[in-house]
Amino acid sequence: MHTDGSGEGAPVKVRQRNAADKGRARPTDVVPTEVRRIIFSQIEPEQGTSAPSVGNMRMLLDIPLEVRVELGRTQRLLREILAIGPGSVIELDRLAGEPVDVLVNGKIVARGEVVVVDENFGVKISEIISSVETLSSELGEEVRDNETGGL
Repeated sequence: MHTDGSGEGAPVKVRQRNAADKGRARPTDVVPTEVRRIIFSQIEPEQGTSAPSVGNMRMLLDIPLEVRVELGRTQRLLREILAIGPGSVIELDRLAGEPVDVLVNGKIVARGEVVVVDENFGVKISEIISSVETLSSELGEEVRDNETGGL
């Protein structure tokens, strides 16, 4: 954005490139433009809409969410991954019988134990993770990532 430095967004005239300059970029060459400050009006809430209406909340109930259950994690070298075949066992960072994490759209929301329902696996919820716990764990990961340079 080009302004005259006054903060008022006054138009600034700049030098136009000519055909002979084509292909030769110079730091002083800029396409002419006029920049003005845009002023937006405040958006006021409608009268009597301090809380979400039931109708609006019902619209949200049909939004699909991805639910995943994480049994555990591990890290392996590429050569170890390439050596995986039928019968290979990959050891995870969780002990047998330890609760699994239930994630909704990538965020942990609960923990539970693996159960079998008919012929399918399921999770019996044993703990709901509060939003405060989720936030502190996310901030903790962010802090650890910043300390290690994202490694």
